[in-house]
Order: sequence, then structure tokens, then C-alpha cells
Amino acid sequence: MRNILKLLHKNHFNYPAIHSIKCVRSDIVNGKFSILPPNQLFVDWENQGVLLLNTALTCKVSSSSSHTKHWKNFNQELIKFINKSNLQIKWFLWGKKAQAFQSLITNASNVYVSKHPSLNGTKSGSFYYENHFSNKVTSINWY
Repeated sequence: MRNILKLLHKNHFNYPAIHSIKCVRSDIVNGKFSILPPNQLFVDWENQGVLLLNTALTCKVSSSSSHTKHWKNFNQELIKFINKSNLQIKWFLWGKKAQAFQSLITNASNVYVSKHPSLNGTKSGSFYYENHFSNKVTSINWY
């Protein structure tokens, strides 16, 4: 979540580089960076056709991938259902595990891939480099 927020902050101010989370939080507290709270922000994105879905919805404490295999069939069926029901939805597949579901999505023009946001890289393919919140998806109001 921190890297998502830092990237939104970078884009909002058109900064050439990512700022620290401390700087981002300061700008929010001081009213310089106005962004919806997470619960409202995600609902707003959902209403605009954005789906954020982890490959595992539960896990053992301190083991984020521990239940991935338990959720695989559920996620496959959910993605198939959503794909069939709403061809206009935007799909952000961040990380290899999410990208493994790409073959289930028929509207490839609405699929955006990058490495997982938890990685801090800036090279081609990284979350920061691909920057799906910038000019790549202009139909979404990210703030």
C-alpha cells in the first residue's frame, strides 16, 4: 500500500522521482496532497471499473503466500465470471502470481501488468516504472 500511495503522490505533483512515505504522509496531513482514505478510495476505483484482488485472501501469520493454492480455483472462477459479465473492467496484474491468471481475461486491452508493488525497483516492468496511475489509464480518476 505504501508504494501505491507513493506512486499516486509522485503523479499528483508530477515529481521526477518517488518521495518517502514520510513526505507523502506530511503532505496529506498538511492538506497539500488531498486523497481519499483507503476505504473510500478503493470503493471509488471499484465504481470506475477497477478490480484489485489478491491471489490469496487469507494466509498464515507472517507467511503471505501460505494459502495461495487454497484460493486458486476460487480466483479462477471469479475472474471468469467477472470477465464474462463486464468486458470494460480494468485488470491490474501486479506480480507473477496475479499474472498467472491473465489467460482467463479475454479483453487484453484492459490488462495492465507489472511487478508486485511491494518491490521498489524502477527498471522496465517494475511497478514504479510501469506507473499504471499515470497516462496509461486516463479513464480512471486515481485521487
